[in-house]
Amino acid sequence: MHEENSLIKPKIVALFGNPVKHSLSPIMHNIAFDELKMNWFYFAFEVDKRKLEEAITGIKTMDFRGANITVPFKKQVCDFVDRLTNEAHFIGAVNTIINNEGELIGDNTDGFGFVRALIANKLNIENEKILLLGAGGAARAISYSLMKNYECDLTIANRTLLNAELLTQDLEEVTMKNIKSYPLNEVFRIISNFDIIINTLPVDPPPRIIDSLINNSNTCQIFIDIRYGKMLSKYFKALEEVDIKTMDGKTMLLYQGVLSFEKWTGVKPPIKTMKRALL
Repeated sequence: MHEENSLIKPKIVALFGNPVKHSLSPIMHNIAFDELKMNWFYFAFEVDKRKLEEAITGIKTMDFRGANITVPFKKQVCDFVDRLTNEAHFIGAVNTIINNEGELIGDNTDGFGFVRALIANKLNIENEKILLLGAGGAARAISYSLMKNYECDLTIANRTLLNAELLTQDLEEVTMKNIKSYPLNEVFRIISNFDIIINTLPVDPPPRIIDSLINNSNTCQIFIDIRYGKMLSKYFKALEEVDIKTMDGKTMLLYQGVLSFEKWTGVKPPIKTMKRALL
């Protein structure tokens, strides 16, 4: 039986990032807690980068049950938790912290969330040619999960080519698969080769990439951006006008949140209710 007695000390989970005002995570989690009649609450905190360590330490001090971590802190948080899961260790980034009786465990549910989003949207990427834009924490999580779950041809493009090459090397060591890297400012030259493009950059993809997709014949079937919100509307509309399907990051947000919820509470959340909260 879930905690229905309001006198029981509430359990708190948090979101740490900067900015966080736009985040739908508090709505999604709190509506799930409410439906299950759990005395749990989810709060978003905008953290100054100079006080990140204090914020993470505060999870123990305030006896929070855990936290989500969003941009720009997913990598830095690795230094402030007590241990990392194998997945978070490989990815080098944390998006979920579990407070296990005072031990802070850093985990990463982004890759799981992305793969579940593909399944939910009935996207079969087996044997497809995929271009991943970016080589940061989200890119590492997504590429790792893609290589674990699918046989696909992956190319990683990044502004700093070295970071793309390092990620490629790490993935090849773990998966024993061949992965390519490419400079972001040159990738528009080969854009017509890809079936699926995934933007993990914190900004819109370079205009030359979008222009090349719009103005030239290509094989791109779907363009995925892991962000969500009105900022995507303009370039998504331009792609849709040339029959390229688009997908934002809301479904990924849903399923990474579902897994975080289970890790904190040990309870399966009401997925349909959480999904409605994101609409």
